[in-house]
Amino acid sequence: MTEGYIYLQQLLMYGSAAVITVLGHIKNPEKLFDMSERELIALGLTPAQAKRGDRAKHETEKIIKQCEKDHIKVVTLSDERYPQLLRETDAPPAVLYYKGEWVDFDREYTVGIVGTRNISEYGAKAAFSLAARLAAGGAVIVSGGALGGDTFAHSGALSAPGGRTVAVTGGGLSSTYLKANAPLRERIVRNGGLLVTEFSPDYTPRGSFSFPIRNRVLAGLCKTVAVIEAGAKSGTLITAHHAAEMGREVFSMPGSPTAPQYVGTNRLISEGARLLLSVDEILSEGQTGTSAALSPEKMAALSSDEIKKAYAKCIGEKSQNGESTQRSRDGKKPTFAGFGLFKKSGAAARPATRSEKERNAENGADQSGARKTDTNRTGTNRTGKNPTDQPMESAGKNTKSKSAEFSPRQESLRRTAAKKALSGNELQVYAAFRGGEYLTDELVERVGLPTSAVLSALTMLEIKGYVKALPGGRYKLS
Repeated sequence: MTEGYIYLQQLLMYGSAAVITVLGHIKNPEKLFDMSERELIALGLTPAQAKRGDRAKHETEKIIKQCEKDHIKVVTLSDERYPQLLRETDAPPAVLYYKGEWVDFDREYTVGIVGTRNISEYGAKAAFSLAARLAAGGAVIVSGGALGGDTFAHSGALSAPGGRTVAVTGGGLSSTYLKANAPLRERIVRNGGLLVTEFSPDYTPRGSFSFPIRNRVLAGLCKTVAVIEAGAKSGTLITAHHAAEMGREVFSMPGSPTAPQYVGTNRLISEGARLLLSVDEILSEGQTGTSAALSPEKMAALSSDEIKKAYAKCIGEKSQNGESTQRSRDGKKPTFAGFGLFKKSGAAARPATRSEKERNAENGADQSGARKTDTNRTGTNRTGKNPTDQPMESAGKNTKSKSAEFSPRQESLRRTAAKKALSGNELQVYAAFRGGEYLTDELVERVGLPTSAVLSALTMLEIKGYVKALPGGRYKLS
């Protein structure tokens, strides 16, 4: 049956929301091998996807051989090990490829720590320290395996006694993409960690569209997500966007309102993300769920000196006091002294205050990615299901916008300005909107691009403020 799931994923390609639709019609995806294009379309595939049949069969055979050659293992949607949190999202991957030790995502307390690639020294220390403290306390640290904030999150987790970390990669596990972090990936596996992705083994990212797809899986594997640094248009915000839509708790580290690397994190806080000032904020969250509880004692046992030395080793410094010779963006050299995330944990865990809870319940989201995590505005509960159990109806191309915010002339001017600012896939997808609300598959049919490319374009258009995501996987112009 594994072959059937791989074939389904190669038919739909990555990030498709049609996986659940197809599996709702057939329980055994191996039946897809013998279906005609017309039969595939009847199951919910687009004509473009249905035409991929022969190519997808060839790719499936190649993938199976590659997995055997490179010792890559597979978890499918039919596997009981498949993470329930990810299974309950709108677009769960049919297949996850992995190397290393599989994590019981349903039982473990998984924390995503993400930050911009161009991270400051202050942010690097924050990501490293936070990951080290949480990993020492029993959390599994999840990040994207990329340069910058991801690297420091993974490295911090590995520096803790028994620390475990998961890298959700943006390319295939046999790909040569991002050679600079190959030693880190090897270290993760060697230390009992996990590399996981929905991309086929030899898939190499081309352009930026694979990373929003990767980020949705990253968010789906986490119970909590912490954002360390993010600029106004940082891809890190995509992870926060996905996490909040999935009902995960999102924490954001504040910074100076004049510092560009904190424009995104400060905005997340204003929209309802919880304030991240020390590890104890996440500790309180980790002790209230049904997953394995975090240990404040083990977190406190990891000394600040140990973290400083581990950080110095991480950046290749030989300094005995662990201070880096790098400088932050304002030209000052930040020290560890007084930095809350590097202090010993173990203080009484601080629950969310009433004002924070009320703000989380009242705030929605805009294009930067933070959405409230209750059911009042998103229309979904923490499992990602519609709480009313009513089907979400697509408005389609004949649905009129519910609010006439712009006159025809204003709308024309907005579209003209957008066409000048946008290009490539983003412009194609933007031009496909005609004042209504659309599902991703409807846009795929309109523009004739792969689902993954349309999803990537939608994400970037949302971050830039041109479109708005709605409940039920719909989008409209904002």
